[in-house]
Amino acid sequence: MPPGLPHEMPLEMIQRRPGFALELLALATDGDPTGYDDVRLESVDMNVRLPVEYRADSVVSLTAPDGERVFVIIEIQNRHIKEKIWAWLSYVGCLMGTRKCPVMLVVVCPDKSVAAHYDQPIQIEHSCVVLRPTVVGPDKLPVLSEPEDIAASPELATLGAIAHPTLDTAVAVATRLVALRDDRGAHYYSYLKTHLPDSIGPVLEEIVVTTVPLVSDSFTRIFEARGEARGEARMLHTMLEARGLHLDDEQRRVVDACEDPEQLLRWGARAATAGTVAEVFSEEVGS
Repeated sequence: MPPGLPHEMPLEMIQRRPGFALELLALATDGDPTGYDDVRLESVDMNVRLPVEYRADSVVSLTAPDGERVFVIIEIQNRHIKEKIWAWLSYVGCLMGTRKCPVMLVVVCPDKSVAAHYDQPIQIEHSCVVLRPTVVGPDKLPVLSEPEDIAASPELATLGAIAHPTLDTAVAVATRLVALRDDRGAHYYSYLKTHLPDSIGPVLEEIVVTTVPLVSDSFTRIFEARGEARGEARMLHTMLEARGLHLDDEQRRVVDACEDPEQLLRWGARAATAGTVAEVFSEEVGS
């Protein structure tokens, strides 16, 4: 299973349904989201002049129960990075100063030890500033198995199934994702399957593939693309071996996990003339 939680999908979930940010906030604070409403997706630039590396992953605004407008910064953090605190301080401070309103920082950590690092007040030495992120670790992501609960928040159900992987939960979530009437189902299913343990992912796909063609063309396209990618991956391995080029374990893992036929074709074209494995992958895969 690929380590960590890629930024793209959780942030895409918020972009597709900004209300999901409120659910994450409620989990982080062990609170009740009742009374908060009018959630809006905001630009991460927010007219705050900061280096790109200091910009937030995602920002929403919402109306608090007292009617005040509040901004919520959502960050995805896969590992503990001590220097990350400076980016958060810069963004929170600039946003509060320019908008003159409360700002909350929600940090989603798929790893329990990383969550523990951030789930505490962070005191900057020799400074009056204390930053207190609100953290969503794996222990706070619920397991949703009832159809109505999954349908109410397929985003939360997907992340929960990844954080607490069992075949029964994965099947329950995937079954509801298949039934979604928009393209979230195909996107979330692909993300779920990719981030399940190797002992569960293939079994789940065998179960779902018997149902998918009857429900959604978008799922059919996913399986067709995967089949094409597997064929291209086999061809790439054959070409490399014929030319005496040998992949290390990491390179082999990346090739076998790639589900993009076009990317595999690009690697295959390079493999036809490359003198080394490094030339095949350039800087795309560690070598």
